[in-house]
Amino acid sequence: MEPTTPRLTPDCTQCFALCCTAFGFTRSADFAIDKPPATPCPNLAGDFSCTIHRSLRARGFAGCTAFDCFGAGQAVSQRLFGGTSWRDDPRSAKDMFAAFKVLRQLHEMLWQLDRAESLAYSPETAREVGQVHSLVQGIAGGSLETVLAADVGSLHESVGAVLREVSEEVRAGCRGAGQRGHEPPGGYRTARTLAGRRPHSGSALTSHFVSADSGMTPTPSESHSMKNWAGNLQYSSADVRRPESVSELAAIVAGSTRVKALGSRHSFNSVGDTDGMHVLLDALPQQVEVGADRSTVRVSGGVSYGALCRKLEEAGLAIHNMASLPHISVAGAVQTGTHGSGVNNPALAGAVESIDMVRASGEQVTLSRKDGDDFLASVVGMGALGIVTGLELAVRPSFSMRQRVLEDLPWDAALEDFTDIVSSAYSVSLFTDYAGDTVNQVWLKALAGEEPLANLYGATPAQRPRHPLPDMSAENCTLQLDQPGPWLDRLPHFRHEFTPSNGDELQSEFILPIGQAPGALQAVRALADELAPLLFVSEIRTGAADEFWLSPFFRQPSVALHFTWKPMQPEVEAFLPVLEEALRPFGARPHWGKLFSADAYDWEKLYPRFADFRAFAGGHDPEGKFRNGLLDGILGVPARR
Repeated sequence: MEPTTPRLTPDCTQCFALCCTAFGFTRSADFAIDKPPATPCPNLAGDFSCTIHRSLRARGFAGCTAFDCFGAGQAVSQRLFGGTSWRDDPRSAKDMFAAFKVLRQLHEMLWQLDRAESLAYSPETAREVGQVHSLVQGIAGGSLETVLAADVGSLHESVGAVLREVSEEVRAGCRGAGQRGHEPPGGYRTARTLAGRRPHSGSALTSHFVSADSGMTPTPSESHSMKNWAGNLQYSSADVRRPESVSELAAIVAGSTRVKALGSRHSFNSVGDTDGMHVLLDALPQQVEVGADRSTVRVSGGVSYGALCRKLEEAGLAIHNMASLPHISVAGAVQTGTHGSGVNNPALAGAVESIDMVRASGEQVTLSRKDGDDFLASVVGMGALGIVTGLELAVRPSFSMRQRVLEDLPWDAALEDFTDIVSSAYSVSLFTDYAGDTVNQVWLKALAGEEPLANLYGATPAQRPRHPLPDMSAENCTLQLDQPGPWLDRLPHFRHEFTPSNGDELQSEFILPIGQAPGALQAVRALADELAPLLFVSEIRTGAADEFWLSPFFRQPSVALHFTWKPMQPEVEAFLPVLEEALRPFGARPHWGKLFSADAYDWEKLYPRFADFRAFAGGHDPEGKFRNGLLDGILGVPARR
């Protein structure tokens, strides 16, 4: 078969719905269901069209609208398999799906190389780009056997290398004798085009993904209405990619001027936003691999805690703690300092033994505890130092727990004996609205052999399962009433099988030294009347100190005051400065992924290694590739060329 020149825009009418079949996905903010690879989506019709195409986002399938196969679907369906579908010949399905996964990556490389070739200034660089382009095009346009035999990892490395060269030329504004007879239309826009924006007028890559049943192309606004889990933030990225390997991700990062990763999108502020390229990590290989000595587990960054913990329990292992919701991604939770509760339990980052990252240059690095400051700076980094692709976490043997809820703890006792109360079980949470004379609920999560305080200072045991919100059913909560069970079914407040696709709420959290808890709680109680119209509930948790430079728990045993707000963002944002001012005397540090006023803090005073982190970030990302408005406001604007 003579190689052909691939067409790089999708034509879904000529495809056997390979994107709806070959790939698997997990229930998340992007997909409403779990679907294994190599199985048809249940929404797929007999003619390969989508039965819910017009309501994909409303039905919880936003991920479908952000996918672009770069024309690989019709190339596999028509050219490599001669128009015979996997339904007509089920024996072809395995090779057809495998070819699609490879060819999609090759077509995206070609699209990037097309852009790079048109932007290269020097003849030498243009020649290098052309050589790599010819290599990839020869494989992409070859036979089925050629496509399946492609060394995609090596090709990604070759493509990434030439993209980095062109990006450097564009950023440097290279002009003169070597110029190739064209004038790029402005530095930032040119670099952003190289980073992945399709050159069609007004269109983003997802506007070319069309379902066969409609004949309609989504508008750019429909294609790029990607939002966070809570729905309070619409992301502003110009483009979206779903790399299928770390090498592909590294090439994307190297060729981008602005790029950020998204996981479960559980951040309530813009820490994960960008005006450049968003990369979604759910198409990367999802690894959960227990170490030979059973003391650690290697896990891909995009894996959720729920999925990780199920695998660990199957192996008879556990991690030390979990957050309230199990659907959050491991990398995102670690990078933002997310935590569970327990005076002796570090935040989730405390389990990290090593971390794999893609730096701004596209370099792939692994840092472990033996790397000292580089490791301590990178684990909790708000995504400012690179994209986390994997982590090694410390694990322990599986353990059993039981959970008890008590009600109406007198505030006087809570303030006077706070440390004893929060130390009364392995993990303790207090739920309150700060009004009245009592704390609404106390959740005690005790180890099997651990006896919680028999008399918790006047609080009484609940006689039925409770939800943190008094008027809500407890059916989605983990089992209570002292019923024993495995750790992963007791440490979170909500069941693993309850994975909300969105949350009609907002969140803020402030972490401060545990010795300051009584004074801080009194200060918040004084605001109860102002809180009442805005607040669903507040949770009070604790955590042990750690050594990560930007961890809210850096070198201080802490109490965390968490606020779950009603979806009233203007009113909440208007009130936040009042709350933050009340907590300022107690050294409160905000949670990096939740709502706070970025300009209200003396970061160097709150974080002793903050200046070191800022310098470290500047050294590894001097042009602010991983920055956005929020991070610039916190770290300062880098001197971009």
